[in-house]
Amino acid sequence: MLDFLPEGGVCVLWSKNASLIVKKKGKNISILWDTKGPEFRSGPLECGTINLVEGETIKVVKENDDIRDELSKSFNEILVDEYQDTSDTQETFIGLIAHNNVYMVGDIKQSIYRFRFANCDIFRDKYFLYKSDTTKGKKVDLVDNFRSRKEVLDICNLVFSQLMTKSLGGIEYDDAASLHY
Repeated sequence: MLDFLPEGGVCVLWSKNASLIVKKKGKNISILWDTKGPEFRSGPLECGTINLVEGETIKVVKENDDIRDELSKSFNEILVDEYQDTSDTQETFIGLIAHNNVYMVGDIKQSIYRFRFANCDIFRDKYFLYKSDTTKGKKVDLVDNFRSRKEVLDICNLVFSQLMTKSLGGIEYDDAASLHY
C-alpha cells in the first residue's frame, strides 16, 4: 500500500466518513492522526486528492504544529491544476502546509464547480494581487493556443468579449484574457 509514497513521506487518506494523516516508515504506515478508532483502520482506504468536506483535517493540522510541519516538509512543490475550482477549505489547507512552494494553473472562465463549493474569487483575487504586487507571487498569462484554428479562436473571442464581464464571469474578457493563435 502507498507504493508511490517515498520513505518518510506523508499522505492524507480518506474514506466516506473519516480521514487519516499517515507517514510511511519502511514498509509500515504510521498513523499520525485519524477521525475514527481502530475499526476504521481495517477497512479499505483510498489515496489521492485530499477530501476536506468536514474540515476535521484542517482543524488537526491547525492545532498540531508537529503534524503541520511534517506535512509541510514532505512536499517540495504543491501543484494545483484547475485552481479556479478551489474551495475555501482546500485553500486553507494548502495555506497551512505551503512554504512559498505553490504553483497554480487555472482559467477563471472555466470555473464550473460552484456546486462543489468552488470559490473562483480565490483565483481572481490572486490573479489581481500577483498582477499588482510581484513580491506576493508571479502571474503568467498562458494565452497562446496551439490546438485550435485561428478562425475558431476569433469566434470564441468575439462571443466571450460580449458576454464575459467582471460581474458575469469574474474577469473582463480583454486582450489579456482572450486566446491568441
